[in-house]
Amino acid sequence: MSGIVNQTGSRSGVIGTTVGTPTTSASGWIHIATKSISGASNITINQSDHASIFSSSYPLYMVTMNDYSDLASGDSLRLRYEYNGSIQSSTYGYHYTASGINASASSTGNSTSTSDIQLAGDDTQASSGGNRIGHLVLYINEPDHNTRQLVQWRMVHHAGAGGDAHGVHGVGVYDGASYPVTGLYFFTNGGNNFTATFKVFGLSG
Repeated sequence: MSGIVNQTGSRSGVIGTTVGTPTTSASGWIHIATKSISGASNITINQSDHASIFSSSYPLYMVTMNDYSDLASGDSLRLRYEYNGSIQSSTYGYHYTASGINASASSTGNSTSTSDIQLAGDDTQASSGGNRIGHLVLYINEPDHNTRQLVQWRMVHHAGAGGDAHGVHGVGVYDGASYPVTGLYFFTNGGNNFTATFKVFGLSG
């Protein structure tokens, strides 16, 4: 597979990583790295992008995603944890609540034992022209600890080619074991390609 810039190895569709310049003297949210995807169905953000990602460097991390576009009908954005270089694919739990411009689109979703964390509803499709985009803000606390780390998120996305807009908030956990989280793996449940730009920040001070 090809397409990575600024990393060792290759992965189709991943455009590359822009590394921030964290400083220990600064306070607030410190930008660590930016990574984009286009023409691929998954992306992993981990310590190969920057050594201080999901480490003891910061007690709280924020991952943002913008310019999200997925033209495949019925897709939804999903999340898995990476532990020591291995993506885990079982024993996740999550709960989300979604509200839409159309009242009939409001929904909830949850599972106590599943293969991933569902970040949005069953359809995060953009318009056929690709001019409708979504965004995400996700937090993970103390990822270097040997605990069952929680994630909390909010996401706004379009649903279907007609342009309905949804707002989602939720919480998720990996409950299979207790290890440090070394990365986050984002993908679509239908295996379809999407585009997005991810940024990772650590809270300092």
